[in-house]
This record gives sequence, structure tokens and C-alpha cells, in this order.
Amino acid sequence: MAFHLKDRPYTRRMPFHFRALWILSFSLLPLLSAMMGCEKEPAAVPAPTTSTAQAAESSAPPTVKASPRGAERISFNDASSQSRVMRGASASVGPITATPASVDFGVVRPHSIVEGDIELSNVSAQAIVVEKATPSCTCTTVDLVGKEIPANGTLIMPMSMKTNDAIGAKVAKVDLLFRGIPEPLTVTYKAETAFIVRANPPYIDTTTADPSGKIELDRSKLRGQFKLQADDRKPFRVLSVDNAAPNFLDFDPAKDSPRFEYTLLYDFTATPDALIPRWVIVETDRDDCPLVDLRMRHPATRYVPSIAFEQFRASAGATAPGQAAEFSILLKKFTGRILAVKSADPRFKITATSQTSDESGILITVTFGLATDLRGSYLFPVRFTVEGTNPATGQPAAPVQADLFVYGLVR
Repeated sequence: MAFHLKDRPYTRRMPFHFRALWILSFSLLPLLSAMMGCEKEPAAVPAPTTSTAQAAESSAPPTVKASPRGAERISFNDASSQSRVMRGASASVGPITATPASVDFGVVRPHSIVEGDIELSNVSAQAIVVEKATPSCTCTTVDLVGKEIPANGTLIMPMSMKTNDAIGAKVAKVDLLFRGIPEPLTVTYKAETAFIVRANPPYIDTTTADPSGKIELDRSKLRGQFKLQADDRKPFRVLSVDNAAPNFLDFDPAKDSPRFEYTLLYDFTATPDALIPRWVIVETDRDDCPLVDLRMRHPATRYVPSIAFEQFRASAGATAPGQAAEFSILLKKFTGRILAVKSADPRFKITATSQTSDESGILITVTFGLATDLRGSYLFPVRFTVEGTNPATGQPAAPVQADLFVYGLVR
């Protein structure tokens, strides 16, 4: 615990010898506590009951990383985006038509914003009021409630969606309900979130299925290769694979110029099952994609969490030594409470959480500190304790725990 005398002006009014004794008493507190066995392992940081929670530490961690470089802002209103955005057909309910009723933004980067204007037209002879505009998730924003669509006129509906750390397909919908019209009109945004540098395939599969369908280890697959390529075809360097020197096929980093695509070799034939990594972490020199992860499919890494995480792992990106890190994860269709979030690795310490919730579930953001001597890539489990809701009774269910695996880089 840190005590700052400058924040306590009443100490300046004490005589000198009293101030000295007062300061000395606080200086000896940590030593006395240790001698009496008062030091305890830090408790798990409980999830907030409101939208934010304060850090468990008495002093705040250093600045948290900003959104990753490479995040985009894509508007289908812009001519420059027409080649990558697919506008769907119109859809109608009663006299109201939405154009377009669906938009597919294709491949976008994590933490990007996609947006555009939806035109709502009214072919009736009277104005119609928008009574409700219900987004499917907090990633989508629209401001339309109470506004009128003029008779034989139009109303522009700006709509935006933000992608998070989750890699894969993302869909957001807005259900519009109009006064006097019982059926809703739905507008849909779609995007595929992916890093600018991708592995192909995005996993290392060492398993095979026997005739009965049972998944078993195929030792012939413990050695193999995968490709790493940049979507924008810009040359980059591969710096490490699981903190070791990369093993390239037909490429010598000492002599050859950087490429936009590499073939990397792996060999786990001599690795004990207990040391098989759950993910292989590749480090690159690109600021907009410092890390690429590949899931390791192996009998020793099978994991079915008892909590419905949006994905089994989360990225904390790259941070400088001594800097705090951050990740976020969606608990899908979860309506209970997050009781606690705790690191299962002593090198990492959870310091704060915040959360938002909607019909898609709870999105929780977690801040953590790292050991000061840590360098390179890392992967560690974060243990969530949650209390769900019994769907039959509506009462709280028994608490359950599950690990989310978080990876990142310190350099």
C-alpha cells in the first residue's frame, strides 16, 4: 500500500518529532505485517455490478494499450469502399421500405467501425413514426426512436457496427417497429473479422478419427508446415514462433529479402504431451499485426469450457515492458452474474474489469499487469467464476468456473 504525505496536508501542522514518528510507523507496517503472516495472495477481482469496476490495487496500472493499429473505418456511402462492400436488396413492411436492408462489409480488422446510411421510404399518404429501434448487440448504434418518415418521403438512418477482438463472422441486426404497423422491419450488417496477416490453415491438426468417429492422435501429423501471408501483400518479417527462431521452408532471413508470404515448418515429434501448446504464437514485425495464433488440435489440448465464451482465447496485443495490457471477451447469451475474474498464472495479475450487456450476452473487458521482467510472447489462463440463471425457475444457478486463454506480446 502506498501512502503519499503530500495528499495529507494535516501532517504539515504536526511538530517535527511527531511527524517523524508518524512516518516511521507507516514505514514499518509492511515489515510488521510480513512478520505476523498477514500477507495473502491477492483475491480475484470481482466483476462489476455497474458498468465499470475500480482496480484492486491501491495504485493504477500504467497506460492500457490503445486500439490495435490497422483498425479501419469503412462506410458504404464512400465510393472508395464500393468494391469491398456488398449492398443487399431492399425489404419492406407495410408502406415502409429499407434500402439496403442488408450490407456485407467483407473482411475487416479487429476494432474496426463499419457504417453507412439506410434509406427508409414511406409510400403512404401520412407520416409514420418510428416507435422502436432495437439493436441485437451494443456493437451497433442507431438513433431513430420518435422520428417521423414523411408522407411519400424518406428518412435517412445512419447505422454503425464496431468489431471487437473476436475473429470470425460478425452479424448485427436492428429491428425497427413503426406506429400502426405490427410487424418489425429488420436491417442487417455483416462482416468477417480477421487480422491482416493470417495463417493457412489457421490451426495445426495432429488428430485423426478412427472408423467409430473417435478422435485420436496421428503421430505422422506432429511434423508439418503452414503458410503465413499478408492480405495486403506487403512484405513483413517473421520474428519468432513460440519465442524461438522460425523454421522456414525455402527462405533464409540472413540473405533473402522480406516477403508477404512464408511457409513455416513445425515439429512436435519429441515434445511430451504435457508440453504441447494449446496455441502456437507467431510474432511478426508488423505494428498492425504483431501476433498470429494457431490453435493446436491435439488430444492433450482438448477443452470444452463450462462457460459459453465467444471464443476460447483472447488477444491482448503487444505492449511495452512495464505497461498494463487489456483484452475483452463476450459471454454469449449469458444473463447471470460474473462473480470473479482471476489469473491462474502468478506472472499476471488482474487489476480491473468493466462490462456491458445486451441480448447477445455480456461483453467484459479485463485489464491486467505483467511481471516487469517478462519479454516475448505469452499465453496464460484467466479463470472466470460466473453464476448463471436456471431457465426453468429463473433463480440463480450454482456458480461454475472456466478458463479463457489470453495471449500477448511484450517487446
